[in-house]
Amino acid sequence: MNSGKTTLTDVLTVNRVLKHGNRVGMVLGSVGDVYAKVSFLRSIGIDAVPLIGHSNRAEHAARYWRSAIEESPVLVPDDDNPADPAAAYANASCLLEPFRRSANPDWKPLEPNEFPCHGKLRDAESDEPTTYDCPLLSICPAQKAHREIANAQVWVTTAQCLIASRAEPADASMRWFEAFQPHRPARHRRGGRGPAGAGLPVRADRALGGRGQGLDAPDGPAH
Repeated sequence: MNSGKTTLTDVLTVNRVLKHGNRVGMVLGSVGDVYAKVSFLRSIGIDAVPLIGHSNRAEHAARYWRSAIEESPVLVPDDDNPADPAAAYANASCLLEPFRRSANPDWKPLEPNEFPCHGKLRDAESDEPTTYDCPLLSICPAQKAHREIANAQVWVTTAQCLIASRAEPADASMRWFEAFQPHRPARHRRGGRGPAGAGLPVRADRALGGRGQGLDAPDGPAH
């Protein structure tokens, strides 16, 4: 039923972010809706990032670009037709692929869930079994959303990603629905906790950036 639910959600999100300083989580029906919402929020000055699982990420990115090319009035953005703010997050490529291609004649592109982002690289000249993170994480376009999660005002995702996908980057093993848990005042905290005012255990509070990464909810959940 078209009863203005989307408009109400947008109004509440903008209000909680701009008037109350909260961080908000939005759960939408599809990845296409996630990109569209991120585009809308960023176009009005709100720092929103998409949370998209590894499964079918390349397919989602390809679908986004097909739609963008078909609907955009121009192929190359200009002053009159700026780039879609969500475009920077629709990337499923690995910067290490050229090195793999030059070293392996039977090269095939990696799937997003195979990218050697964290703890999968080894020194070919060393006998030690030590593994390393990718040295290009700080500039990798596929990792843009993950780099910005810590300071984003709004996280936008789908129910499937929320429940099934592992929160990244994180030192602790958790799903996104755990990271989405709202902060509570210090008086509600039990056991070992993070910074004052945060309601997440230390492992969840620090794992995503060390500054209390759950969504703020001083007056109740904001999602």
